[in-house]
Parts: sequence; structure tokens; C-alpha cells
Amino acid sequence: MLVDDETKKTTLLGWSSEHDWRDRAAAWDDEVHRLEDARRLEAIRQMHDLHQRAGRAILQKGLAALAGVEPHEIPPYAAARLLELGARLERETLLVSVEEMQGIEPPPEEDPWDAVARELEALPDPDGG
Repeated sequence: MLVDDETKKTTLLGWSSEHDWRDRAAAWDDEVHRLEDARRLEAIRQMHDLHQRAGRAILQKGLAALAGVEPHEIPPYAAARLLELGARLERETLLVSVEEMQGIEPPPEEDPWDAVARELEALPDPDGG
């Protein structure tokens, strides 16, 4: 027995209604999005943790440069710049972390790492090379 297309469509629509396919599919999509959002939030938290640790490491290097090197061996502006960059990166990371975890969309701005890289590249080579 051959079943025409209209009968197939009617049967499928009946099953869809009977088994609530539309709402179940929407619920599935919602759950998938919820899980993706949770994974994304965890990735953001991990990224900010890494950035915080990097900022602290930059601060420590700047402090070590000031404490462990004779003043004539390192230009004071270079050590001060490392301290400033480390503090700025750590501060920006903490502020952005709080905003993102609260769901506040921060204004688009430059990635702090790009600014740090540019500043470090602009420092003169202490060996003169």
C-alpha cells in the first residue's frame, strides 16, 4: 500500500503534536545554549586568572629590577614602566572580570596584552643592541 505525501505530513504533524516535539526541541536548544554559556564563562574565568597572574609576574619583575639592580644598571624609567604596565594589566583584568561575571557588557577597547606588548617593545634595549 502506497501512502501519499499528504497522509505522511498529516501523520507527522499528529505525532509532533502528540509528543510535543516543538516545545521539546526548544527546551533542548535552551539547554544546549545554557551549557555553552557555562563553558564560555568558565573559559573567561580561566583567562582572567591567567591575566591576573601575568600582571602580578610583571609587577614582581619590576620590583625585582628596582630592588636587585644598582640604580646605574637599569634606567629608572624602565623599571617604573614595568610597574605601571603590570599594575594596569592586573587592574583592568580585575575590573573586566567583575563586569563579565555580572553580565555587564564592557565597552569595546583594546586588548591589554596588545598595549603591554607595544610598551615593552618601545623600551630601549638595556644592552644597547
